[in-house]
This record gives sequence, C-alpha cells and structure tokens, in this order.
Amino acid sequence: MDAPQSILSIDDNEVDLIVHRRRIEKHDSNIDVSEARDGQAGLDLLATLAVPPDLILLDVNMPVLDGFGFLERAPGPLPPVILMLTSVFQDRDRDRALRYDAVRGWMLKPLGRDWPQQVADRLKSGRESPLWNAKV
Repeated sequence: MDAPQSILSIDDNEVDLIVHRRRIEKHDSNIDVSEARDGQAGLDLLATLAVPPDLILLDVNMPVLDGFGFLERAPGPLPPVILMLTSVFQDRDRDRALRYDAVRGWMLKPLGRDWPQQVADRLKSGRESPLWNAKV
C-alpha cells in the first residue's frame, strides 16, 4: 500500500481521536481524515462514502459496537487495510482479528509521533511478522 490518502479513525475516546487527527495532519495535511465514535457510527459513515478510505484505524473496545462487531457487520469488502488500536495488547484479540484479511496489525493507542513509520513497518511486514506478537 502506498501512503494513505484517506483514513477513517474509529474510536470512542475523544482525546485519542484529537491526537490521531493532529498527528496525521502533522505528517501530511493532504490526508483526508474522517472520524466515528463507535463501530456503528463507523459503519454508518462508511455507507455514505463514495470511495472507501485507504486505511481504517479501529479501536478494539468501544461501547455500542466494538471493533470486532464492526468487522463482523461491515457490508461488502472492507477497505484493504485495517489497523486495530488498543490500550492493552491481548493475544486472544490478535487471534480473533487474524480471521479478517483486511486486518494488518496492531498499534497501541494513542498514535505515537513516529506513527507513519510504525504503519509502514506493519504494512511491509505482512500478517506472519513478529510485529503481530510485539507489545509495540
């Protein structure tokens, strides 16, 4: 995947959404960033987009509909790259996420200053990389 031109950030934590937006915009102000506060709002927003985002940053634990509920209910093909976000890395969540081809890795919240390199590393590494097991 080339650098994303559009990102959908789905997270119930308003501070994380603000931090992610600022770090994305600081990296590249031309990236279109959309936000949703839970999985259902993310599904509703996806349904309105003419073109799906290049990348979805998807929180695992949210009220209303969590990240896995979002993955299970998403209609049609998902965008090609989804990175799961979590405050606490758990092997069982990783194993569950591996059922979805679009899920390409994990990142701890909030996005760090070096998030573009972290994303690039995960996208290049593939699903069998040790990065899946790392507590990054």
